[in-house]
Amino acid sequence: MTMLTRNFRDTEISISDSRPDLVIPFEELAPHLVANAMRVLEGFMQPARDLAGALETLSFIRSQALNDATPGASPTSSHMTGLGCDFRPLRITPALFWAMAQPFDDTLEYSGALEASRATWDKLNIYTGPGTFHVGLRPLEEGPGRRRIYRDWQRIG
Repeated sequence: MTMLTRNFRDTEISISDSRPDLVIPFEELAPHLVANAMRVLEGFMQPARDLAGALETLSFIRSQALNDATPGASPTSSHMTGLGCDFRPLRITPALFWAMAQPFDDTLEYSGALEASRATWDKLNIYTGPGTFHVGLRPLEEGPGRRRIYRDWQRIG
């Protein structure tokens, strides 16, 4: 097991909660996938973990076969390029994590916390049923993340 950041191990990018039999072992991942996953870890997941405490990684890098076997997955999923990660907070409620992701609003406690932490993202979605999240980054050549916020893939911010 290799530590990739202060709190994330290699096993957390080679993971699928729904189809572990289709996961690509870390040692077999293409270098560009690991490089993209490191951008997600360093740019969003580590700052989010620093704020929220433990985060459970549910799905990160996906092969085409794993993506095809994942219910509801987009055929162009950012998981297949190493730029998407599904996770759930373990020490705080999904509602509190969601509040932290909102732009600063002095009427909403904890709002703006993720921005203040310098976390970067392009798309952040909450799946309201299970209380899980998806974070996605853009490829470097497309520019910086736009910090778009979604609830069940309906854009709200």
